[in-house]
Amino acid sequence: MTQSIDPLLNNALWITWEKQRRNHSMSRLLGVPLYELISHRGRLNRYFTLSWQTLRLIKQKKPATVFAQNPSIVLSLLVVIASRPLNFRVVIDEHNTGLFPQEGRSRLLGAVARYIVRNADQVIVTTQGLQRVCEQWGGRALVMPDPLPEFKDSLLNQSRHFRDTTPPQPFRALFICTWAADEPYREVIEAMKHFSPKQLQLSITGNPGSKINNLSIPENVTVMGFLPEEDYLRALVKCHFVVVLTTREDCLNCGAYEAVTMEKPGLLSDTQALKTYFSEGFRFCHTDTKSIVAGIDQLMAQYVRLWRDIAWLKRKLS
Repeated sequence: MTQSIDPLLNNALWITWEKQRRNHSMSRLLGVPLYELISHRGRLNRYFTLSWQTLRLIKQKKPATVFAQNPSIVLSLLVVIASRPLNFRVVIDEHNTGLFPQEGRSRLLGAVARYIVRNADQVIVTTQGLQRVCEQWGGRALVMPDPLPEFKDSLLNQSRHFRDTTPPQPFRALFICTWAADEPYREVIEAMKHFSPKQLQLSITGNPGSKINNLSIPENVTVMGFLPEEDYLRALVKCHFVVVLTTREDCLNCGAYEAVTMEKPGLLSDTQALKTYFSEGFRFCHTDTKSIVAGIDQLMAQYVRLWRDIAWLKRKLS
């Protein structure tokens, strides 16, 4: 899998401006030191501070190759522009939101995204669909899905205690959500009105902000807000299954990888990319309310078999 990228790994470093699980798993897989540069200042001050820290780090370490995550599109543009005067090669780990900022609605940011792809020495993506997009833009793209994340053995052991040999009453589901434009949170909340609290309890992660103001939240739904890492993993441990949905066609959700490691069955979007990679232990649905209800019904009916299947998938992907 890493053969074509091997020449870029010597004297390399990986830079990100946010905490994201793929940065840890990919940098560990490739043996590249990870530098998380984090600032909580306002947007312009944050960009200035992190740009200065990034250039200072590169000048100090003098790497032959810099890996950077997109997003941030500002970070990715910075390292592409700086690569020639500072004499290093660039590998961009492209996420959907990096390739299609603002869901493709911004012509300016779209042009910047294409410039980054064309001018990077190598681009990493998670699906063949995204690889084709990058190659159409003139980039050199390599498909590398996420390695499964690593969690403490104590968490994994706790997670296994929440598996049931008979369907639980009620089921406890975790909707892994960031309240982004591609996530059908309205439809998921509406779908929950079709289940009684004795059948199903749903917890939703992420900070909804004002998006929750006009939503009617049923009594079997808990909006948890943003969770620190330990609290998030605890919620993942205690659920019976996950819901991770997106309207994007070529997106392998981070939450699905986490579910596999924790051996949690789940409901994913009915896309070819997801069905091909997460081939066991999951059920798939379209992102309208009726399809979500049907998908949850199917998942609960097949729950005992699915948690056995997800354990098999974990062994396959490990």
